[in-house]
Formats: sequence, C-alpha cells, structure tokens
Amino acid sequence: MFWRRNTLENRVVERPSLHLLQKMAPLVKTHEPGSLLYQASRSVNAPDTFLFYEEYRDEAALSSHRDTPYFKEIIEGIIVPLLENRQCEFYSLVVA
Repeated sequence: MFWRRNTLENRVVERPSLHLLQKMAPLVKTHEPGSLLYQASRSVNAPDTFLFYEEYRDEAALSSHRDTPYFKEIIEGIIVPLLENRQCEFYSLVVA
C-alpha cells in the first residue's frame, strides 16, 4: 500500500490541481488493473492539504502506475513542481 500527503500552495494551484486530480482518478481506474484503490481527500482544517490513499496489488503495479504517460504529464509534469511540500510513505500489509 502506498500513502502520500501533498501540501499545495492554495493561492497558486488550488483549482487547477483539484481539476487535474479529478482527471487523474478515472485514468488510473480504467487503465491500471493493479491499482486497487486511488483516492484523494482534502483537509477540512487546511484546505490546501490533500491526503492520497493509493493501494496497489504489488510493487510492480506501483512501478507501472508511475510509468504511465498521464502520471508523467499530470503528476510529475504539472502538480509536483507546484507543491509546497510533498511527503511520501510506503506501507506493506501486515494484517488483514
């Protein structure tokens, strides 16, 4: 399971980033059978903070996700350069 928290600069990127995230989710769901969960939530207390929940079947599925043209274009090409802070943590399932 892959968990990610992104903090965006509200004054610069709030609307475009939200729109791009909404564009990304259906692409992942349609084209990535190894993606088991792909969701983003917005903080109620800090609206420029987004929490991503991503779960992949295995490490290969995560790697495949990062190699897609839409990930490279939308996430790496547009969103990441605008981030104020990006924290990535990786988890593996230990109890189900």
